[in-house]
Amino acid sequence: MSRYFPHTAYAEDQPLSHTILTTHVLTRAITMGTVIGAGSFTGKDIYRRLRGRPPVAIAMPRSQLFFRAAGVSTLWTLGIVSLGLVGRMWGREEIEWQDRSWRLLENQGQVECDDWTYGGMVAGLGAAATVARPRGLLGVLGLVGTGSLAGRCIDKRENEFVPQRELEMLRSSEGHSEARPTQLMLRLVCSFGLGGSGFVS
Repeated sequence: MSRYFPHTAYAEDQPLSHTILTTHVLTRAITMGTVIGAGSFTGKDIYRRLRGRPPVAIAMPRSQLFFRAAGVSTLWTLGIVSLGLVGRMWGREEIEWQDRSWRLLENQGQVECDDWTYGGMVAGLGAAATVARPRGLLGVLGLVGTGSLAGRCIDKRENEFVPQRELEMLRSSEGHSEARPTQLMLRLVCSFGLGGSGFVS
C-alpha cells in the first residue's frame, strides 16, 4: 500500500505525511501484537505441559483460541502504540512529519516489506471469510495479524536503508573501481546515519 502514496523528490514537499506515518506505525503494531500474542499463547501452553497439567476443556478449537489470543494482544498493542505515536509527535512541526514519511517511502526495503505485510493481511482476511472462520472480531483481527506476520517472514530482503537515488547511483557505477569507496560510504551513511525507519528522532 505504501508504494501507492505520492512520493516527492524532496521531503519538504511530501503530502499526506500524517497519513503515511500513522499507517506505517499502526501496521507494524498489528504485526508486533500478533508476535506478542503468539508468544504468550505458546508460552502458557508449554508451561502447562511441563507442569503436567491437563489441557483446559474449552469447547473451541486450539486454532480459534490462538487467533483470539493474537487478536486481544493486537488490540492492546494498537492502543498503546497509538498513544505512543501521539506522545512522540505531539507539537512537532509539519516538516518533521514530512521528513519521517518521506524517508519511509524512499526506503525500498520498507516499501517491499509493506507489500508482503499487506499481502499477508489480505490473505488472512480472505482466510477468515472462507476457511478459518474465526469467532468474533478479535478472532478476525488475530487472523489478519497472523497473515501480516507470515508476509513479514516471507520477505527475505535485508531491510537496510538504501534510498532509491543512491541505489541507482550504486548500480550505475558498477564495474568502476574508483567508485568503490563511494559505494561503501553510501552504504554506511544510509544504513547507520539515516536509519531504516521513519519513526525515529
